[in-house]
Amino acid sequence: MPWCYPVNPVFGDGEQAEGAVWDLLREQLPDDAALLYAVRLTEGDRHEEIDLLVAWPGVGMAAIEVAGNLGQRDTGTIKSGPDTGLVDEVRDERHMLQRILDVRRSPAALARTVHMVALPHTPVAQDWDSPHLPRDLIIDSGDLPKAAKRIRQAIEEHGNDEGRDYGHGSRPLTGAGLTSVVDLFGTQMPSQAEALQAPVDDEHRLGHLTRDQGRFLDVFEHYPRLIATGGAGSGKTWLALEVARRCAHRGDRVALVCRSRGLSRYLELVIQHWDPQDRPAFVGTPQALLSAWGVDPEPDGSADPAAYWSHELAQRLYSVAVRRPDIECFDALLVDEAEEFGEDWWPALVEMLREPQTGSLVAFTDNGHSDEWRRAGAPIDVAPIVLEENLRSSRQIARLTGSFAIGEVLPRGRKRAGVRFVDVPASYAPAVADAAVEALVGEGWSPGAIALLTTDVQPAAESESAEGYRDYWDRVLEGRDVHRGGVREFQGLERPVVVLVVNGFQDEAQARELLYLGISRARSLLVVVGPGEVIEQIGGERVRKRLRKAEAWSPNG
Repeated sequence: MPWCYPVNPVFGDGEQAEGAVWDLLREQLPDDAALLYAVRLTEGDRHEEIDLLVAWPGVGMAAIEVAGNLGQRDTGTIKSGPDTGLVDEVRDERHMLQRILDVRRSPAALARTVHMVALPHTPVAQDWDSPHLPRDLIIDSGDLPKAAKRIRQAIEEHGNDEGRDYGHGSRPLTGAGLTSVVDLFGTQMPSQAEALQAPVDDEHRLGHLTRDQGRFLDVFEHYPRLIATGGAGSGKTWLALEVARRCAHRGDRVALVCRSRGLSRYLELVIQHWDPQDRPAFVGTPQALLSAWGVDPEPDGSADPAAYWSHELAQRLYSVAVRRPDIECFDALLVDEAEEFGEDWWPALVEMLREPQTGSLVAFTDNGHSDEWRRAGAPIDVAPIVLEENLRSSRQIARLTGSFAIGEVLPRGRKRAGVRFVDVPASYAPAVADAAVEALVGEGWSPGAIALLTTDVQPAAESESAEGYRDYWDRVLEGRDVHRGGVREFQGLERPVVVLVVNGFQDEAQARELLYLGISRARSLLVVVGPGEVIEQIGGERVRKRLRKAEAWSPNG
């Protein structure tokens, strides 16, 4: 059985034809292929949807438009073939798919791809032909028992038909290309790159709700103060955005805060796509809020950064917030990365609310490496809602990430060889990691799909950017090239591929947390480069077991 996205789609009234073809292809396609339903494509103001998309490694891709009974009949058999409008529609969808893959620099952009029409309830004459769609690009009722075979034949024969415009591409779909397609269009939780590309309508967002996420949103309707806790990839940031949207839509003045500058810039860029009535009044870091309120948030040169964040900055926000007029405060406050806000922060944060005692307050916290947030004193009395599923990462990455977690993690991603390990001394790790990046690009991964993160790093590169941190993070989030930086600065972000360089730790007390953060940034492929003995000692027995199941790899072959 192929990998199916979603796993169990719901076919409503008028969608029986799609369901019939889906069921047959699920039985006929090989285990390494992917079958995707209702693939949403957005390009500027244009929106299209491919009924079924087949991604077949070693072969190519097929965009399939499914329809019920069509055409003029002669003894029950179509003589005129599918309507040209239907063919034009699926051809346009294939072109848009190609452009999106090109823009994202996906290795799947080079894959042989055809458009097809499926008529599961209608026979089409075998000798029928038309210049706008050959017979072998149609799957009729009689072709259903061999539908997968017909798809393969169509890709191989017409996948490079640019001249006649039945298909495009010149190469079989690679494994990296398949992974890219699944990451862009098939995961339950949209990737950050996908979220930045275009607005997402309500129906599409709600159609991707998981059990845990739906339960949280239901409870939020009755309890204005909640905590959602879960490991990396469980959808906390997605939920924070959705709650912010709902609160703003009902007329609340909303603030969404986090610690990480990279994550805050991502959140700012996401909400730019939203309707104005759905946008929070403020999104960003506490420092950005102080700046918006006309207060310099920067420490003096002698301040210890950790102490400044934990105590001085929190106290500065408190002293400013208690004096702000109600018109500048908020009805609802959402705190992402809540585990980063210690006990000094919560008095300051609640003072941002117009009603500090009763205003809506929702915290989203990562329980993957620490339960310090439980002792931080967030004024929320309702028991936390635990998000148990990792929706973002491959199963192997999710299981390795879950080895750090306080509780159990249920991997829901695709089963693939998602973890490689290069066991080298810490002093050699940076050079070997550079070679790993070159090898991955040689395998077909786009440079923009890769982040190289180090555990021991100089101050964040954003501080060296002449344009400032916003422009720096805009370039990073655009995903045009390999991102190189520290684990800490990449907190809250993701890439399909992460090369984690374990080359030491400036603060040994943070070693376990940094390992967890680095490992959990990968969606599809994680390459860990560093001394296995040190990593296992820091991670403990569960990490040791998982790491020893990883693929031993050398970038030099």
